[in-house]
Amino acid sequence: MLEKKTLSLYELISLVFSFLTLVFLVVGLFSLVVINRQTREIATQTKYSAASLKSTAYKAITDQVLEADRLFIEHPKLRSYFYSRKEIGKDNPDYDTVEALAEFQLDYFDSVQHQLNVRKEVFGDINLKPWQRYFDDSFTNSPILCKRLNETATWYEEGAVAHEQAVCLKAAEKRRQAVSDSQR
Repeated sequence: MLEKKTLSLYELISLVFSFLTLVFLVVGLFSLVVINRQTREIATQTKYSAASLKSTAYKAITDQVLEADRLFIEHPKLRSYFYSRKEIGKDNPDYDTVEALAEFQLDYFDSVQHQLNVRKEVFGDINLKPWQRYFDDSFTNSPILCKRLNETATWYEEGAVAHEQAVCLKAAEKRRQAVSDSQR
């Protein structure tokens, strides 16, 4: 038969500590499982948030591109001042509209460049070279755009302004050379 024996205080404390250790171990393992699951869910949410941010930025750029296109659809006779190197004098009745469109273009370029640079810094997944060619071509083909850029240079980011002013100088020199060659 089993004999009933009373536990000493030391044995009782050891038994309680052993039981508590087991409980803490089970709770700790459960906590690790919960933390692991939460971490995976946060990683998934972060991935979806990043995709959403990219999509939002792309939509903003697309909206701006379409708005610029809409303006040229509404004013087709003014396209040549932005795409065909045509110059416009202040005495032209369309001068104010063309100048306003040039300012719109500059604001649009500034906004797009900012959005693209942020995306490049945050995600690093965008090739800026085609965009830079687009901006450079725009300045190469539009004397009024260059004129407005020079007049409002302090409104925009210095690095982009300096680059595009150099593009404008090069384009102006080519136009002068073409006129000089045609007069010979």
